[in-house]
Amino acid sequence: MPTIDLARYAIPKTDYFAIFLVSL
Repeated sequence: MPTIDLARYAIPKTDYFAIFLVSL
């Protein structure tokens, strides 16, 4: 999955993205 596409998808999903970072 392209990083740019992932970033664009994460914009409206900030909370989910934050959880993903914590998972790392």
